[in-house]
Amino acid sequence: MPSSRRLTDQERRQIAQQRAKGVPERELAVRFSVSRKTIYNARNHGRVTRSANDSRTRVLTIRVSDRDLRGFDAALSGVTGPSVHI
Repeated sequence: MPSSRRLTDQERRQIAQQRAKGVPERELAVRFSVSRKTIYNARNHGRVTRSANDSRTRVLTIRVSDRDLRGFDAALSGVTGPSVHI
């Protein structure tokens, strides 16, 4: 089994591009010297989306109270520009 190592952002992008072209996970694992599980993880969890202005976005998961969520929603409802400062 290949040694454990982290993929770079560039390698993750290359993997996504190659998977979109139909290259099998097994072949990518050999090419990048990682396990197939690492390829699956890069494909499933390493997705970075780009917004309309081409900036990178990330998904955050947090727990908030109902009160805090209502306050957050109220703050966002008054926003008219593309940037939010809270």
